[in-house]
Amino acid sequence: MKHSLKKITMLLAALSMMTNTYAVAPDFMEKLNSDERPAADRARDGVRRPYQVMNLAGVEEGMTVLDISSGGGWYARVLAAAIGPGGMIYAQDLGAGGRVPAEQIQDLTSMSNLQAVDNVSDVPTNSIDLAVFGLESHHRDDESGVAFFREIYNALKPGGRLVYTEYVGDPATDFRAMHRLPIEVGRRWALEAGFEIVEDSDILRTSADDHSLPIFSPVLGRNVDRFLFILEKPAM
Repeated sequence: MKHSLKKITMLLAALSMMTNTYAVAPDFMEKLNSDERPAADRARDGVRRPYQVMNLAGVEEGMTVLDISSGGGWYARVLAAAIGPGGMIYAQDLGAGGRVPAEQIQDLTSMSNLQAVDNVSDVPTNSIDLAVFGLESHHRDDESGVAFFREIYNALKPGGRLVYTEYVGDPATDFRAMHRLPIEVGRRWALEAGFEIVEDSDILRTSADDHSLPIFSPVLGRNVDRFLFILEKPAM
């Protein structure tokens, strides 16, 4: 009997650890699938895999997060659902310089726990638990790429994480003209900025894309190959 109780106690402890590992808000999936979320956002979920990415990054309810190059706010809404009303979201470059409809931006800025900022440097230093930088680094060169990663690094708390995704580019092609970036370039920028790579994940990869076409090609549709790094600012 004592041995049985010991086994049950160990099992319950293990289940508790599993539950606490990825403690996103309990209604995360409900909010992702809600009709109140824009249909255009939900249409992107198949290739962007929000549930898997949030869990891989270790997003938790109540975190302070930063959505970099927020644009139309796809990640801002995903993060809001993951961290719940007790968390805080900074949305950098929300609206992408006027290229997003005003009503869409108004809907986002009406969120009580979202604050729009122009620059990453506007965010308090060492204040962010987790940042997301998705599909925008291909606009930068070596110098500005490393410098931008350092800005993100400074905004994160020690031990804070960065979800970094980008369209895979072939270094033998004019990859920037195709809005892509070679994996090795993105990796080098992150490492030079001081980050450690926690995960080099293939969950956003697809063999349907051979990297020879621009990302907007109708041949590809949404099946554009993407790399994903989970980066971490070393704890001090």
